[in-house]
Formats: sequence, C-alpha cells, structure tokens
Amino acid sequence: MTRTESDRPVALLRPRRTGANTGTYANDLYGPTTVSAQGDDVIMQLGPKKQRFTLRHHDGGT
Repeated sequence: MTRTESDRPVALLRPRRTGANTGTYANDLYGPTTVSAQGDDVIMQLGPKKQRFTLRHHDGGT
C-alpha cells in the first residue's frame, strides 16, 4: 500500500531533534542500516550498495 500526504494524521506531533534516531540498526533482509544526521536532514543508508535515502518527518518520532 502506498501512502500519500492525505494519509498523514491531522494533528501532527513535533519531530524529535534531528539526531535522535541516529545509529546502526540490524535488519535480516537488508543487512545493517545506518541512520545519520547531515545538517537538517536525516539520511538512511542500507543494503550492500549503501543506497542513501533522505527521511521525512511523518508524525512524532516517525
């Protein structure tokens, strides 16, 4: 299922500080996943090719 902006909650909670979720996480399917703060952006790198994705705030800590 693909989510759209209209799927966002109406009453959004403020995001955590930019570096709150940084670290390396284990994943059986993708291998190690690294979340890092770069300026105001939160970047996720995963897979053997270290693909990079910029994460966007959804609601609260998500």
